Amino acid sequence: ILIAIFLGIVISAPLELEIFHNEINNMIFNDLKNENHKEIENEKNLAIKSLNDSITKWDTNILKLKANQKKIPKLYEKKKELNIEKNKAQSLVKRSNLTVNKRSQRGESSAAYTERINKEQSIATNQENADFQTQRNSAATPFQHKIDSIDNLIAQYSEDPANFEKIKDSISLVKNQTNLYYKEQIAIKDSIFIANRGLKTELEALHKI
Repeated sequence: ILIAIFLGIVISAPLELEIFHNEINNMIFNDLKNENHKEIENEKNLAIKSLNDSITKWDTNILKLKANQKKIPKLYEKKKELNIEKNKAQSLVKRSNLTVNKRSQRGESSAAYTERINKEQSIATNQENADFQTQRNSAATPFQHKIDSIDNLIAQYSEDPANFEKIKDSISLVKNQTNLYYKEQIAIKDSIFIANRGLKTELEALHKI
């Protein structure tokens, strides 16, 4: 009787495995999907989310750039107005007349006097020009700062949106490659699991059925 029971178990196990072959494979696959895939799927989702966030960011940058480019004509008008105001402020600056003491010194010859006066007059003229230019620059500075800021904005807004599109397309390409990479990782993990499952795994699945 014991031998018959033993033989029955030995014979029935392969038969049951064959009869419930599809159910066993489905259960093993579900276990594989639930357990072995979870870590890879979580890692992939984090990577894809980061890439999607980057794509959204560049979409926003493109929209902002196109909106800002519509402001460029008004920025040029404002720059023109500031240049007019700057020139007006500079025109109000007056030269300071530096006087030179033209009294002759005791015992000074006519030639020495002429040379000294010309030299002093040249120094005074140079100082006068330097002071005049300094005052003109000072008058222009508040306007020039605003003009420089406008020039910077115009340079930023003049960026070609196609450059942003290229960056976004590059990120999309990385996203596709990332999806393929994790798909390959899942396939590799599935192959390893299936190769190692053996009879024990199939019997465990059979008992669950």
